[in-house]
Amino acid sequence: MRKSGKNILIVDDENLITSLYQEFLNHYGFHSTVCEDGAIALSTFEEAKGAFDLVITDQTMPKMTGTELSSALLERAPSLPIILLTGVRKELFSESMNNIGIKHILQKPVSLLTLKEVIDTCLAS
Repeated sequence: MRKSGKNILIVDDENLITSLYQEFLNHYGFHSTVCEDGAIALSTFEEAKGAFDLVITDQTMPKMTGTELSSALLERAPSLPIILLTGVRKELFSESMNNIGIKHILQKPVSLLTLKEVIDTCLAS
């Protein structure tokens, strides 16, 4: 299996979910960093100085929502691919997410294979 070598920032306040995503992505050769809230993720992103190729973030988190985090990240790196995960019907978010610059919204629960396909699409463009 070819290893990706890409760096992904995973942001979710549910440790079980982040562990699952991290293990799955590591299997495909991605390097991943986990943050439990948006404020920590933003700080981690700034300290890494552009080292992340993609961000996966949950919408509902303490301190900062996924959309707030995405907006702040895209101010710093306008071409950064962001995948927003939400428990709410994604159709309710689609228009406002496109205005922020988020191109991919997935409704929870998301299959790992679907997540991998979307990651591959993001990184290919």
